[in-house]
Amino acid sequence: MKKIIIGIVVIILIVVGISYFGKNSSQPTSQEPIKIGFIGSLSGDAASYGETEKNTTELALEEINSKGGINGRVVNIVYEDGKCNGKDATNAVQKLINIDKVKIIFGGTCSAETFRRFISSFFNLARCLFA
Repeated sequence: MKKIIIGIVVIILIVVGISYFGKNSSQPTSQEPIKIGFIGSLSGDAASYGETEKNTTELALEEINSKGGINGRVVNIVYEDGKCNGKDATNAVQKLINIDKVKIIFGGTCSAETFRRFISSFFNLARCLFA
């Protein structure tokens, strides 16, 4: 049941992503890949949950890219380990925004990751979509 819910959430996020990137349709389409950030508990006590989320995301990503991506653009996901704590989640958000230059970030297996991700992203809302 949890895999189904995660799959539905991933599909919703992709639809939101399509809407987000599609709003500038008057501009010529770029052929650069669409980079999306993912924060999850990929190590530590909650790693089994984070790995399940990552695997589900990979399945959705393969399906999307096999059908031509989004508006002809390939989708790439940059994975970061939030380690189920606020400090690492905050560092992951900063890296995804400032170094990897993603425009969409989703994830947060644990409440500490999700809450700190939201707080740390508060000042970056104009540059990134958080789901």
